[in-house]
Amino acid sequence: MKDSISSLELRIVTEYLYNRLLGGWLDNIYGLVEEGYLFRFRTAERDRVDVVIEPGYTMYPTEYEVRKERELPSFARAARRYIRGSRVEGVEQVGFERLVVFSFRRREQRYRLMCELLPRGSLVLVNEENRILACSEAKRFRDRVIAPGRIYSPPAAVTLDPLSVSKEALTELLTT
Repeated sequence: MKDSISSLELRIVTEYLYNRLLGGWLDNIYGLVEEGYLFRFRTAERDRVDVVIEPGYTMYPTEYEVRKERELPSFARAARRYIRGSRVEGVEQVGFERLVVFSFRRREQRYRLMCELLPRGSLVLVNEENRILACSEAKRFRDRVIAPGRIYSPPAAVTLDPLSVSKEALTELLTT
């Protein structure tokens, strides 16, 4: 069974990517033979940064050459159409959840890539109105639907962010 990235590990990866990618560009997107996607970025200093994203599991930068699909998956094709060549305006973890948001600007348009790394997660590309333009896999949940044309709704928050809770609230939670 594949190991999922923890919220703390994801916080570290996200901060690293924020520091490396902010102000850079998204060069390209590829589907991987194993599973997941490779996002190739150029930093503001023109360095190459490759990021592997496996929806529902993990996200990490890599310096290794990874095997790419010969045929481009539909999500990668759609994402290329909207965000290839766009400027990276942000990389942030939502609270302490396993959800990372990449913010992009291409000309006057703004886009966000929602990377859901929790079980049954998906990659979801949305526009400024939060409308889903593309997703790695359409899914129906009890409380939300992930499909092109729908308004994106993030998964329900389940993790307490230990970095933003007060000492008193944390003590109360631990003693109940």
